[in-house]
Amino acid sequence: TPAGLLGLRRIETGFDSKNGGQLTTGAQKVSQSFLVLFLTEKGSVAGDKEYGSVFLSRIRGSNISESQIQIIFRETAKDILDQQERYIQGDTPDDEILTAIDLLSFSSADPTSMELTIQLTTADGVQREVILPISLVIK
Repeated sequence: TPAGLLGLRRIETGFDSKNGGQLTTGAQKVSQSFLVLFLTEKGSVAGDKEYGSVFLSRIRGSNISESQIQIIFRETAKDILDQQERYIQGDTPDDEILTAIDLLSFSSADPTSMELTIQLTTADGVQREVILPISLVIK
């Protein structure tokens, strides 16, 4: 049994009674929010059937060309930007508003996996690259 399961190792959560916890903000928050949305299968969230993306379901289990992957990614990126509009409030800072999602590159070493390099741009012009390994096989 791993030590963490036996209570032999202290786990730091980021919350404490003195400071009240830590928040993710700015480009890091945008990156995390994007990844959750991108990796959540559309229609799988109870109460919000529009949340998520169809990218994984459309590329898995089929012999798909590079141009099709780019088209599916562009369609998914547009949908994610549209979905984000529902969550932006008047006081949302520009560094937490996603304005562009670009697929910089993708590669596949074998038929069971793919690696995407994605550039995210916020309303204040900050850009972040996200490297996302994806399994193409559901186990």
